[in-house]
Amino acid sequence: QLSQGLSESLEEIVERLAQQAIPAQTRLLEDFGASNPELGDLARAEEGASGVLVGLSIAELKRHVAALGGATEGCLERADVLSRLREVAGGSWAAVASYWASAGGADAAPPRGGG
Repeated sequence: QLSQGLSESLEEIVERLAQQAIPAQTRLLEDFGASNPELGDLARAEEGASGVLVGLSIAELKRHVAALGGATEGCLERADVLSRLREVAGGSWAAVASYWASAGGADAAPPRGGG
């Protein structure tokens, strides 16, 4: 009984702390979004890449594909590499934007590696 009571108390404490953190997390995400509007544009894109990806070289795009565990064999055109990036990121431009944000946003250097 005592261990069950402690476990329940611990769960209540964790839940209370999580709820208290929500306003700070919200502010951080809003600030990040305001600092990186191109990620929102990319996430809302329905056809083709926009914003931050347009300025990347094919080699940089291929490094991002590789960083996500994908391969670029058979990608002959820039559009092919962009399509593969979208595919390996999760199938949508929103997923690519999420990956890009986790990589450091617009200031992120492309990961180095094979591809």
